[in-house]
Amino acid sequence: MFKARIWPVLIALLLAATAQAATLVVYPFAADDPITGTAVSRAVADAFRADHEVYGPAVAPTAAPPFHHEGGFYNPVTFHDDTSGLSATMLLRGATGADLVLNGHISEVDGLLVLQLAAALEGRQLTLSLEAPADDPAALATQVTTLAAGLLRLPAVPAGPGIDLGGTDGLLAEAVYNAGLTGGLEQALAQLEQPELEDEDSARTLARAIRAVLEGTDDGDPVLRALLSLNAERLDEARSADWFRTAAAQAELPALQLWEAMLRLSSGSSSGEVTLPEAAPGWPYGQAVRLVHSGAPAEKLAEELAGADSAALTAYSIAARINGDTGLEKDALRRLTKVDPWQAGAFERLSFIAFDEDDPLTALEALAVAVQLEPGNDLYWTNLGWAQYLNGLPEQSEQSSERAVLLAPGQTVAHYNLGLVRITAGRLGEALEAYTEALRHDPAVNDAALEDLEDALGRFPGEPAVHYGLAWLLEARGERSLAREHYGRYLERRPAGTYAERARARIEMLELPPPELQVQDAPTLQLGRTALDPSAVQAGDPLTPVFEVWTPGEVLPPSLSLELELTSDATGEEAATESTEVTLPPDTVGFVIDAFILPLPADLEPGAYTLQVTVSASEDREVRTELGITVSPAEDPLRKLFGYGITLQAVDSGAPLFDSSALGDWEGSSAGLLEELARMSDAADDVLPRISQGRFEGLTGGEAFRAVESSDLRDFLRWIAHRELQGASFVFVDTFAQWILDGTPGNQAD
Repeated sequence: MFKARIWPVLIALLLAATAQAATLVVYPFAADDPITGTAVSRAVADAFRADHEVYGPAVAPTAAPPFHHEGGFYNPVTFHDDTSGLSATMLLRGATGADLVLNGHISEVDGLLVLQLAAALEGRQLTLSLEAPADDPAALATQVTTLAAGLLRLPAVPAGPGIDLGGTDGLLAEAVYNAGLTGGLEQALAQLEQPELEDEDSARTLARAIRAVLEGTDDGDPVLRALLSLNAERLDEARSADWFRTAAAQAELPALQLWEAMLRLSSGSSSGEVTLPEAAPGWPYGQAVRLVHSGAPAEKLAEELAGADSAALTAYSIAARINGDTGLEKDALRRLTKVDPWQAGAFERLSFIAFDEDDPLTALEALAVAVQLEPGNDLYWTNLGWAQYLNGLPEQSEQSSERAVLLAPGQTVAHYNLGLVRITAGRLGEALEAYTEALRHDPAVNDAALEDLEDALGRFPGEPAVHYGLAWLLEARGERSLAREHYGRYLERRPAGTYAERARARIEMLELPPPELQVQDAPTLQLGRTALDPSAVQAGDPLTPVFEVWTPGEVLPPSLSLELELTSDATGEEAATESTEVTLPPDTVGFVIDAFILPLPADLEPGAYTLQVTVSASEDREVRTELGITVSPAEDPLRKLFGYGITLQAVDSGAPLFDSSALGDWEGSSAGLLEELARMSDAADDVLPRISQGRFEGLTGGEAFRAVESSDLRDFLRWIAHRELQGASFVFVDTFAQWILDGTPGNQAD
């Protein structure tokens, strides 16, 4: 009832003024059904398009430009997890320089469409809830249009179009939604070319701009073309910058000029060759981008904080962080929390700084706000619990940590915090339950948890349970000697009781020789998941030894050190080596090692070699096994792909182009790849620009595809077969096209 009474009064007040042309950005309303959200936001945008400069849902997602500092590009929008809320909307208005930004989220509740609308304009922002029948989205669009007209002080509310989600409006909304996604232009164009939309002017306009982007022509609406180019799967930065220059000459939105400058910088133009536009009057973000890019001194940046909006303050704070200027960063963040008190990220960052500066009270104050803004954020509750512990508030700390693990049962730090709070209160059983739960989610004992218990010995010198907890975690980590020591200290203080008996039992066990390590006589070999004959190894193979480690004793230690070493039988020289640490689940008796790769050098000399596997653990435990292998020259480049589990997929079906049966048949494999390229060569002519570098320089995409030879495929496979891409899948044609566009770069070092 209260909302219903105030609504007519609010609109009447907002409409009582003279209007002028405005820049309006309407973001696609987030929704469980994105088509509904896009259709409503598109209808709002279309209502104002005749008399105002409007950026609708197809281009609004890319309208906010990044800033450049110390060689990196940073878009302030990416620092918001919720891009539909009021805080993000304020930032988007600041970053674009628009007069008004509309944003929001639609949900369907009990037969109603409920829009949580966020609106931001200079010096003012608001959020409110609007409702309309679920079968009448146009009514929702009308309410938003009415509110926006009032905010822009228009003398009349423009009439908006109807919305038929089951007809052309639904089809067009789906195309608009896809056009606003990175890599979605091709799908959007296909949808816009449906016969049902051939008489829709807006569909033709959008399709023409998308086609210009995909074909690299100067056709279509300049502003649409420029902003849509940012969603191209392969962004041609220089061409896009040219398009933004044309768009900026015909439109008022300040962000367009800034986008051109950022694209010029990113495309390789030196900072000295790129002139950033003068910041438009009343556009603090534009001024921030200029100052941050130019490397202005901290004193100058500090002078700007008082008049900066949330977008500008975000830029100043990030630049200060990169520069290592904590004082300026704190000043910018504190100002940001005043300008935008809904931005939880600013409070989070202030808490991190406070922890680093050993100021737990300030951290607590910041996190107390953050959890109110984002009550579902388990990290905030975890850190609040830690701050409360440091401030001597154990009950509140336990409550916050319990909230964190309710939100995220795998939040191990919160489990450790619960264990710490409980053990310092002498509640040993409950503490061990929390520690057990932490290790269930991650069997590697957290170093910080041990440090916290060491610290607690000083904070709570009268509580012997801290020694027991420390002993328990040290034993879980495999540090038997230290664990035995702390169990003994617990017994000195608490010689009787259930846990005293358990401590004595653990001491007796820990005084015995540690469980022996054993391995099988010789490992087997795999190339990826394919069994490999040790006499058929090739230079460059990524070998995966497979072997089991076990113990005849109680359990294996929780952490094992593994080392693989390949030596030449002829010279005794080391040819390859790798080492790693493996954390085992609690109470493990036997464990199969099958995911540790030893990459052989590509130029490894043919001959006989010995692969030695060494497994070691705490208390000087060590065991070795070895395997003789025979290495021949590298012949089949597919072997490295299989060794790293990298899959090349067909462009049409996404199915793997090869399986293990292809190994050893490079002639047949290369013929299949050449056939795939030839089949897609016409499409490559349509979508790829002329090659500007590398061995195919000067050719069109299709000409390059048709000119490829088997030796080129070898080079490509050597380039992509890298251990950092282990387990990845790629569409072969797309990845090969990118390799050509990048100038056919050489091998990546393992």
